[in-house]
Amino acid sequence: MNWLPDIKAIIFDLDGTMYQHKTFHRSFLKYLIEDTKWEESYDHLLLGMEKVFTNEALFKMGHYYLKDEQHCDTLETVLSFHGIEQVEAHAADFIYGGDAWSILNIFANRLQIPEEQRFKAFNQIRQEMLVGQDPVILSDKLKAAIASLDGIKRKVLMTNTHTESGHEFIEHLQITSLFDEIYLDSKKPLGIQEVIKSLLVREGLHPHEILSIGDHPWNDLLPAKKLGCRTLLISPYELVGKSEWDATVSSSEEMAVVLGEISQKERVS
Repeated sequence: MNWLPDIKAIIFDLDGTMYQHKTFHRSFLKYLIEDTKWEESYDHLLLGMEKVFTNEALFKMGHYYLKDEQHCDTLETVLSFHGIEQVEAHAADFIYGGDAWSILNIFANRLQIPEEQRFKAFNQIRQEMLVGQDPVILSDKLKAAIASLDGIKRKVLMTNTHTESGHEFIEHLQITSLFDEIYLDSKKPLGIQEVIKSLLVREGLHPHEILSIGDHPWNDLLPAKKLGCRTLLISPYELVGKSEWDATVSSSEEMAVVLGEISQKERVS
């Protein structure tokens, strides 16, 4: 990664980037189907979902799911769906299946879970991730690595999570002081391009001097790449198209190593 010394601003995602929680999808799925006809099929649905995570299903991680009006009456039809590798700009409504949150969204779509119940389930799991038996935590190595980025002009945190939940997570992780700018309910992917364009003007930067880090390529990486910025994918999954990004890591600890290399190159230069 001989481009690391060029980096002068970094944009970080929150969920799946600042922390990684490997089991939240189990409770989230349970909350989604609570008091529905699918409740007794939880074990089968969970197994089907986790096969998607490991690319053992028809749908592969990193594919796009085209929403349709198909009525799924049986468990088999719910679990039998394909994805496509690319979508046209004018394509019908779709979901990019790049992380656990988006796969849950696809399942909610196929199970025809009402929006009100989806939102309730989301709020339940977000609270559980803060105060439950297995709360989210920030890696000490990652925290130290971000704090050591003294030569970076702007450290930016962006999340699409709505303001209340985003604020709760940031306070829980105690990361406010690590960043120069924080954007909640940031409307990525368009929102990240607006911030990048602002950084180019405000800080007098060139696109290749900005690095975007995230676990959801559609929201975090592709819009940055389109503007000429560098990209770092953090994902525990074998995503289709992962070679499109400048660098990839699978964990927060590995991301901390990359940030450490940026700090070292800053000191050398």
